[in-house]
Amino acid sequence: MIWKSIIYGHNYAAIEHAENGIFHLLQLRKQKEEFIILNRSFQNDFEQVKVSLKKQSHVFVVFNNEQVLTKKIMETHQDEMSLLRSAFPNIALSDFYYETYQTQEDSFIAIARKKYIDDAILAYQKKGISVIDFSLGNLAVKNIQEIVTEKRLQTSNAMIHFEGSIIQEIKKEQHPQKKYVVNDLEVSNNEILALGGIISYYTRNASSQIQQKLKDLYLQKRIFEVGFKSGLGFLLSVLFVNFLFFSSYRNQVNKLTGALQMSEQYKTQLKSLQKKVLQKKQWVQSLHSASSSKLSLYVDEIGKTTPATILLNQISFQPLNGVQRPEKALAFEKNKILIKGACKKNEDFSSWISLLEKKKWIQKVSINNYGKGKKRGTLSNFEFEITIDE
Repeated sequence: MIWKSIIYGHNYAAIEHAENGIFHLLQLRKQKEEFIILNRSFQNDFEQVKVSLKKQSHVFVVFNNEQVLTKKIMETHQDEMSLLRSAFPNIALSDFYYETYQTQEDSFIAIARKKYIDDAILAYQKKGISVIDFSLGNLAVKNIQEIVTEKRLQTSNAMIHFEGSIIQEIKKEQHPQKKYVVNDLEVSNNEILALGGIISYYTRNASSQIQQKLKDLYLQKRIFEVGFKSGLGFLLSVLFVNFLFFSSYRNQVNKLTGALQMSEQYKTQLKSLQKKVLQKKQWVQSLHSASSSKLSLYVDEIGKTTPATILLNQISFQPLNGVQRPEKALAFEKNKILIKGACKKNEDFSSWISLLEKKKWIQKVSINNYGKGKKRGTLSNFEFEITIDE
């Protein structure tokens, strides 16, 4: 059951190619131990079939239109090729797909040209949908004969007669639409064959000659998709974790680098992260270097020379340069000290600037802003930069 869920998921679908270019769709969802109807529709345009399937990747197809010929013969208990030759003695059997159903007295045989079926399957494949299996004519009804309680069951173009759970007659007839309850599912006569198709591939009962080939093609595609998604999910998880903890686990990242040589995209992202870490490391080292030399002395001298009428709000060593954006690397103004504050007397500010300019360790003082409030007696805000003579 778990394997079936991995391979097919929880949604099953079947489409009947009915007469006059009509497509009848039935889509069921497996919930716990029962099916529920997820979607039902009919289309007269194949391009709309993919839209109606709602991301369904596998489907059972019932070919029940003018391209299918069904015949009943009064022979049974023979191999299929003998029945085919008895029913259609004048055709090249190698050009046809066939499906049979035998009772104790009769046999029903449905055939369709291989080219028509193969072209239809290819059309589904081009839409990204795998055909799991297919049935011809009304013979898909054999998959639900054990759960049908009616003696007469109407399909899109025929009336099926039962005796017990055995099909006795398939008679081509057109009838108004009718509702049936099959195993607690309410379906119309136009959905009977689609329901039989879903039951067929859910219970692994083969309908066509090439059912195993179609199944193998789907399994290869499914295994590739699951493996690719799992691998991609794993790679993205590694990238996310590495992004969060790169700075703390650099040694571990270096070990992973060797294991991820095959991923050029990952290598590019890894190098970008290493560059950012190196830039930050150099910046921190620069701060420590300045701090261990004369930075504390510079700050002390600035504090000692500050007049009592001046209030300092900020002293920043090597301030950020320009407007910072998430995608832009951090840039710092080297050998500079940014000072912000407010003063009561303009004369004191001017004298203080003149005093700082005379310091041997100061190369230049640049005033970025100086503004006085509109009201009398308010403080004047200022901002200036000191360029250190290193």
